[in-house]
Amino acid sequence: MITKAQAIALGNYELCEDIHYTGNHDCSRHIGPRGGVTEKVTRVRVSGKCKTWKTRPNEFRLPVKYGMYESSYITHTDAGDWHLESDCPLTNTTGEIQTATQFFGKPCAPFVCIVEMPTQDAINARAKAENGN
Repeated sequence: MITKAQAIALGNYELCEDIHYTGNHDCSRHIGPRGGVTEKVTRVRVSGKCKTWKTRPNEFRLPVKYGMYESSYITHTDAGDWHLESDCPLTNTTGEIQTATQFFGKPCAPFVCIVEMPTQDAINARAKAENGN
């Protein structure tokens, strides 16, 4: 949830963090059958100053931009659908992005491919065998 103080700090560029929208889907990480990691996170950026009112002290409106052409506002009514990147469930308590093993609690498919290079003796032996010598 984004608070009014966070919205004001974001609008004044005192707080520089990505904002995640969770209205359509929660922030999630999916590991496919072959070990590919897919993250579903809707990231937006602040595009202006936070608007507040003296007569309505609890209300605020922070303009945000998503992609190239879409824009919206974070308001006091839908502030629960937004959170800062540091508050994202995909990050651990130290603020670092968790690995898939830390997040799911089980090891995932390795991403490293080890290729053995043949030695010069093996190359020469194969060449002799192909030439019939």
